[in-house]
Amino acid sequence: MKLSIIKFPFICSTLLILLILLITLVPNSSYCSEKSEKIVIEGNKRTTNNHILFLIERCKKNNDLTLKQCLMNSRLFSSVEITSSKGRKQTEITIKVKERWTLIPIPEIKLSSDNKSFGAFIIESNFLGIGKMLFIGAKTGNVEKAFFFFYKDRNLFYSELTADAFFSKGSRNLKTYDKKDILYAFKESSQNISLRFGNNISHDLSANLGIQQANITYNEELYYHPPANYNFLSIGPELSYNQSNYKLYFNQGYSFRLNYLHQIHRSDNESKSAKIEYSFIDQNNIYSNHVFQFRFSGMNLINSNLRDSIKTGGNIGYRGVQSGGLWLKSSQNLSIDYLIPFSTPNYGTWVLAPFTDYCMYKAYFNNHTDFLSTGIGSYLYLKNIALPGLGLVLGINKKFLNNFVSFSMGMGF
Repeated sequence: MKLSIIKFPFICSTLLILLILLITLVPNSSYCSEKSEKIVIEGNKRTTNNHILFLIERCKKNNDLTLKQCLMNSRLFSSVEITSSKGRKQTEITIKVKERWTLIPIPEIKLSSDNKSFGAFIIESNFLGIGKMLFIGAKTGNVEKAFFFFYKDRNLFYSELTADAFFSKGSRNLKTYDKKDILYAFKESSQNISLRFGNNISHDLSANLGIQQANITYNEELYYHPPANYNFLSIGPELSYNQSNYKLYFNQGYSFRLNYLHQIHRSDNESKSAKIEYSFIDQNNIYSNHVFQFRFSGMNLINSNLRDSIKTGGNIGYRGVQSGGLWLKSSQNLSIDYLIPFSTPNYGTWVLAPFTDYCMYKAYFNNHTDFLSTGIGSYLYLKNIALPGLGLVLGINKKFLNNFVSFSMGMGF
């Protein structure tokens, strides 16, 4: 087993390189429409005709959506117009698309009551013009320094198979808190590699099998004695269901995800732990693009110790908690946001969003069992990128930061 752990990063890297080479070198499949119709595609400068035809063939299998909405859900286009004209032998269908910006350099700036971070990322969501995703980025700050690489193939070789790979390397200065009092701290350095392979069972349902390997080392922080270094290898399934449609700045509908990872190897003498994570997100247009957003999520660790804990804070569901400041054994989390658009310039949509986070949890060192966080945020959702561009959050969380403020730009969300 030790030999396989040593070879695993090399195996992952080799598989990733082979995957990208195969996608690049294998000829693109072609899709022929029915003889009774002719499809003409206009406006695409980066997306290949074959990929759009593939998307059309997939959309035909989903009777619940119009072709226009189905193509919009790909997130490759900011607008789709469809017209048809009947001839003697064929019906000519013209599909005119306007493509989103897909090769996007995005800065990160995050300034909050406890955390300052800066970074730069490049996202290509239409790699090779066939809808693959490539993500490279780095960040630095007073809590975390890290480098990330992510590749995702949503339709491997124009099939319903999927594949993705993730690599990260970095360090975090971690502290856990009771209000603003530090209870324990250490510096954690890690290298993570993960691979997932899956299948789109239907238009809405997908299943994946993932494998993750991590090497983690610890160093002293604030004179606290650090835990011992270790590495592990985990494997497990993931199931996701998405019944949502992309609209002006939100996803109308709901989605669900369930993930399970079990350690099959770890380098120390501790019990092999397992992790269960689940989430349900529902967004509904109440009226005039006012959106009620409901999120319920949770996680549970089995046979875990301090090093396995999920270290979180500052993100949705944990607003008003110090970044990485809550070290969880388990949690059940409810978040409610009400998004109110107040300006829609050509480049995006500005919204105001009062929010409430309520969390019940079990954590290391922290004796509390729940917290309530409330406040209001203002965000700019960029039209051609479909990501939040700017955000300012004001709120109160009496069991952690008390009054807090957070400003984010780019990938800082």
